[in-house]
This record gives sequence, C-alpha cells and structure tokens, in this order.
Amino acid sequence: MGYVACGSTLLNQLQRLPLPDFTTPKVVGVDDFAFRKGHNYGTILVNLETHQPIALLADRKAETLVEWLQAHPGIEVLSRDRSRAYKRAMTEGAPEAIQVADRFHWVKNLSDTLEQAFGSYRSELKAVEQSQHQATVANAPEETVLAVPKPIATETSQQQIRQNQQRKIDQQKTIKSLQAQGWLQTAIAQTVGVSLKTVERYSTLPDFPEIPPRRPTFGRSLLDPYKPQLLDWWNSGLREPSLLMKLLKPCGFEGSLRTLQRYLSGLREAQGLPPVRIKVDQALPKVVDPQSPPFTPRQAAYLVVLKPDNRQAEETDLLERVVQQHPDLSQLVELAEGSVLATVKTTAGRRL
Repeated sequence: MGYVACGSTLLNQLQRLPLPDFTTPKVVGVDDFAFRKGHNYGTILVNLETHQPIALLADRKAETLVEWLQAHPGIEVLSRDRSRAYKRAMTEGAPEAIQVADRFHWVKNLSDTLEQAFGSYRSELKAVEQSQHQATVANAPEETVLAVPKPIATETSQQQIRQNQQRKIDQQKTIKSLQAQGWLQTAIAQTVGVSLKTVERYSTLPDFPEIPPRRPTFGRSLLDPYKPQLLDWWNSGLREPSLLMKLLKPCGFEGSLRTLQRYLSGLREAQGLPPVRIKVDQALPKVVDPQSPPFTPRQAAYLVVLKPDNRQAEETDLLERVVQQHPDLSQLVELAEGSVLATVKTTAGRRL
C-alpha cells in the first residue's frame, strides 16, 4: 500500500482495534497454549462449531477460566484434555455443561499407551521390519540380496547400555517395593542412592522394559546419505575400501574408514563373499539396502491410529505383518482400531 512502518507500529495499531463481538457458542473447546514456550502459558477457547478462536486468557489457572465461563452462560458442551485445573473450572463455572475429552487428546493418549505396549515387543517389531525387507527383495525384478546390517555401537558400549538399563530396572523395583511397605520418599531416596525427584518419577512410571528404548538417532550413520551411490559402485565391481573412501570424500562424506569397512562387511556377507578381500570371478547378486528407518514402537503406534484411507500400501502391509507376528499384537491392534472407530463416529469426543 506504500506505507513505511516498523513491526511495532503495526502491532500497536492492531491492539487499538476493538475485539469482534460474538454470540456465546454451545460447544466450546478449551486448551492451553504458550505465549513463550517453557515460560508463559495461557488458555485458548475455541468455538467448535465454527472452528474459530473466541478468547485468549492470560493464564491457565482454574479461577481465570471460572470467571470467563460465569460471564458467558449458555454453553452446553465443554471439550478439554484431562487437566484437573480445567475440570474444576468447568465444574464451578458451567456446572450444567457436559464435559468431554476432545478427539485430539483422546487419540494422543491412545497413541502414547500403544507406544508403551509395543515397547515390550521390540524383538517382534524387528522381525516384522526384516520380513518386509525380505519381501521387497523377493519381489525385485532381478536377483538381489539384502544388505546385512552391522551394529554401529561397539560391543563394549552396548554392554554398558544394557547394564545401565538393568540398574534402572532394579532401582525402580526397589523404590516401588519400599513405597508399598509405607516408606517415606526421603528414606527411599537415601536407601537407594538416588534423588528425591528420581523416586517420585520412578514410582509413577510404568515398569521399565528389559530392552532399553532406542535413542532418536538409533540406526543412523554418517554413511546413510551416500549409501545409494556406494551401492552403485559396489554392484559395478568397485569393492576396495580405500578406493571407495577416496571416491566418497569429494561427495562430502566425513566418516572414518572403519565406518565404511563395517558397512562393506555387511555387503560381502549378503553376497556370500569371504570376509577377506579375495577376487571372485563368478557373477554376484545385486545388493540392495532399503534405507528405511528402524521400525520403532512409536511408528507402530502411529500406523494403528492412522486412518486406513491415509495409509500407504507399504504401511498397510507393515501393519498386517505386525498382526501376524504375535497373537498379543493382533489383539492390541484390534482393540485400538475399535477404539479409534468409536471416536471417529462421535461428534465431540468421549464424555468424561
């Protein structure tokens, strides 16, 4: 429009504008939001019939919401998460309104529960991942073999991870046992040798799994972006590690020769070659590496809560393999999908 103004000036002009009038809706959603994440939070109220925000409250205290609800009578349905503060505010400020769990938080709670349940079947999920990879190789147009994955961490570091996990399991069992006997948390902390905060956290968490959870970067390597090109070189006959290292350096690879050799040993094993570099004259099958991320409990939970129409063909096949892998997983998926269907059929969620 040709005006020259700074951002502060524009914001000042916007703040002078009066807020639009609105009619108190019958169905209102209540949730918290961040003015500044990790520091200041407020409460947002949304008209769930028009999907438009109608109010922003300065904080997420029950008293503030009670005051707003009493000033806007006529609300019939209030949708919220499982916050106790919001529950108390709605009960006091709008006692005649029906309180329901909104669909987002309900599905989020289901997803978190599924992730915990799948966490006890990590070996089964790994088998599902491998079976899908094998099926991909079997359906390839030419004779191919799947690259054999090699652990990135050393045996010493893996053993240390297992020991740390076992220590946490033992500590949690001791904490819960002493708590059941009526011990005070301060006494438990001194006996176990942990902080009071750890005692509080371990006593409320579900039992730790025997297998430690994977870190977010599990299975990733500096070599991952270069594996497609590396496989092309390997399948064309270039198999000397030092030569491949020289070819990778100009491409931007910053890893070590040992990282490359560890990956190449998996390629040799997949093709049936001996571990030493011996020239082989016979034709070898093509090596492929699907480059898919590890199939984690979180990914399994995501597939379950995802609408069937939104699943890709590979995701549908993966979920079917999960169901076939173990009877417990089949029952888990069946119960979860039934719950998701029941939620989709409701208009505002489930009554609390």
